[in-house]
Amino acid sequence: MGAVFLASRDDDQFRKHVALKLLRFETDDPAVLARFRNERQILAALDHPNIAVLHDGGSTEDGLPYIVMEYVPGHHLLNYCESKKLSIPARLRLFRQVCDAVQYAHQKLIVHRDIKPSNILISDTGVPKLLDFGIAKLLLAPELLGDAAVHTQTGIFVMTPDYASPEQIRGESVSTASDVYSLGAVLYELLAGQRPHALTRYDASELQRKICESDPKPPSAVAGPALRGDLDTIVLKALQRDPARRYRSVEQFSEDIGRYLDHRPVTARPDTFFYRVSRFSARNRWSIAAAVAVVLSLAVGTGVSLYQAHLARQRFQQVRKLAKSFLDLHDDVAHLPGSTAVREKMVATALEYLDNLGRSAGNDSDLLNELGVAYAKVARVQGMPGQPNLGRTDDALVNYGKAIEFERRASAISPAYSSELASLQSEFAYLAMLSGHLPEARKNLEESAALLDRLRAAKPDDPELVLVATGVAVHQGDLAGYEGHDADELPYYQHALTFATDYARLKPGNFSRARQHLTSTLVAGALAENKKYDEALATLRDSEPIIDALLAAEPDNPVYIRQKMTTANYESSIYDTETGEGLNKPVEAVAAGRQYVAMAQRLVDADPRNASARLSLAIAYFQLSYPLSKIDPAEALSMAQRSLKILDEDLARNPKDRLLRSRRARALRHLAYALDRAHRPAEARQAAEQAIEIQKQLIAESPSDSNERDQLETSQHVLEGLSKH
Repeated sequence: MGAVFLASRDDDQFRKHVALKLLRFETDDPAVLARFRNERQILAALDHPNIAVLHDGGSTEDGLPYIVMEYVPGHHLLNYCESKKLSIPARLRLFRQVCDAVQYAHQKLIVHRDIKPSNILISDTGVPKLLDFGIAKLLLAPELLGDAAVHTQTGIFVMTPDYASPEQIRGESVSTASDVYSLGAVLYELLAGQRPHALTRYDASELQRKICESDPKPPSAVAGPALRGDLDTIVLKALQRDPARRYRSVEQFSEDIGRYLDHRPVTARPDTFFYRVSRFSARNRWSIAAAVAVVLSLAVGTGVSLYQAHLARQRFQQVRKLAKSFLDLHDDVAHLPGSTAVREKMVATALEYLDNLGRSAGNDSDLLNELGVAYAKVARVQGMPGQPNLGRTDDALVNYGKAIEFERRASAISPAYSSELASLQSEFAYLAMLSGHLPEARKNLEESAALLDRLRAAKPDDPELVLVATGVAVHQGDLAGYEGHDADELPYYQHALTFATDYARLKPGNFSRARQHLTSTLVAGALAENKKYDEALATLRDSEPIIDALLAAEPDNPVYIRQKMTTANYESSIYDTETGEGLNKPVEAVAAGRQYVAMAQRLVDADPRNASARLSLAIAYFQLSYPLSKIDPAEALSMAQRSLKILDEDLARNPKDRLLRSRRARALRHLAYALDRAHRPAEARQAAEQAIEIQKQLIAESPSDSNERDQLETSQHVLEGLSKH
């Protein structure tokens, strides 16, 4: 469709070569012209060192569009690697730069759709440049292109078959997974020297049979044993026919290649003990060889005592590595369905190693920091809400305490660890306030905020400090609510949103955008608390495209699912709530509440033993039951009963868990609403009385918990209202 010319300025002011791309034929076909303008518009939105730069664009005197792009002297990817005789590791490192460019485009919601070696040029300085976004697709928001938006017509499929995914061959809609497949095809050829499917005729039947119905041979079967093992596994995972079985993102694909280069276990391969040992040995072969040599030398030259001393030191370092390995391995499996039982064993083993290390840490600041970070990771796994956890809140608080103590010792020796201390104290404060330990929460939060103020005075634009400041401001708002100062929540959350926006500016990416969305929902919730319902809904609407875009790129990411769930929760409570506040629109509240339930159910389906997900589902059920009781009392009663069933099952495993007991009391109160609407007054009063009894016990255990006092007052009002019937 396009012709590309080498061009330069015609005014002789300075010499600069560029690539000039324009249509090679005259046409008035609006689809062709729109596709060309589409490429120009997409390139204007991209600014990445591995994507060819757009310099200018316009139309000729005849009205044909043209694009002026960066001129890249050099060779395309395959020719470059062959001419330079690059080794496999060198080719992989070059390929990862291409992955960075594609991942950047995906973050801009752009799918390339035509990744192939000839669209990847390597400059004379060895820098890869991704070209030709002529058939790229803008996800989610094509209206951003205005008149340049291109809508694919039925039966017209623009692609390069050798590198096209099965869904492209079938004419189905594409996603970022399609680019993952094309990158896998490029990597296959880069390593094996031939294309994965060996197409000959390129007719529809051959494309269907070879690409959509069969799998390529492993690269090692083509190019020899040097590729056998992890490289075969990585390439074939990217080339899975089912998009759901490929890497979830280009970033994950690239990270697995990085793991291979670092001799670490790759995520695409089933994990076994012997596999991890082999990777550890490859990664540390010189260290192992040196250790063996030293051991032999000691045994021969210095006798048994020195040999035993060496073994003790060696064992200490092995334990240190093993503790970290178990926690790293936990992160690898945390989001796998049904992984809770395995994670419990990993945490128990890691804790045993950490406790042994802690007794011998001395004044080694690096080791003290390692221990602080590791104990905090264990605490999050044990009981931090908002992520997959084991539902052991009390154990989590104990290990957070250990983490803070080790981090305090580390920062006293090396101030570089002070920001980690501030972050851990803020996290601990959040879990402590959820557990009713408000004085302890306030103490740690005040210390964290003061320490952070000192650190940011020296480095105001340090992105990591800004991130910690975001969390501290959020938890200050949370604590204000728990202490009964609801009016003070909004300024803290607005302050947190300012920090989150700064962080997104300083360190762009999916993580920063997710934090920005999360703080926006908190601001919306606080606005609703201040009866600014329309403003609260507007805030939710403004931030919704952020989380929708993140979910579109990674639909199974539990963090994004939970944030979407939180948005639905806030929206439902704005429309209707048991306090009598809100917009009193139960129909709209039920619609948002059902979305809340659906998101929570997705988390539970992914891992039925995930305590955090189960608690979220229980809360979603009982909160939906209230507005639903005004529309369908029978279904409302069913929702409240489902909530209690989950909470009773989890309390049977952790009968002293304060958070579960508190939420069970609220579920009982919502059951009372539903029973009352179903004309079962005696059972309704019984449920309300049970809720009140639990809340009185919780207040006796933690008299400063004003949030629980508010809940008790609400339950008592409910009982009084029932008694009047």
